[in-house]
Amino acid sequence: MKLFVYELKPTSPTPIYFYEDYIQKKISSLNAQRIDTVYQIDDDGRVNKLSEKKYQPKDYSMTTLETADIWNGNETPLQ
Repeated sequence: MKLFVYELKPTSPTPIYFYEDYIQKKISSLNAQRIDTVYQIDDDGRVNKLSEKKYQPKDYSMTTLETADIWNGNETPLQ
């Protein structure tokens, strides 16, 4: 079995609080780096990382984060 993990890693050292009111009032976009990781789960239940692909950080609007699938985005892979 394979497990595909898509994540957005914020690039700012400033903490982000995901309280709904705070997000809507204080943050209009989030600069983050997309990271795609693929894991293999073997028959014994061990999890092994198969691959990791990182993309250039970019701004994601809050609307995009609430309505879009990040794995269908237009991110630029890091070389």
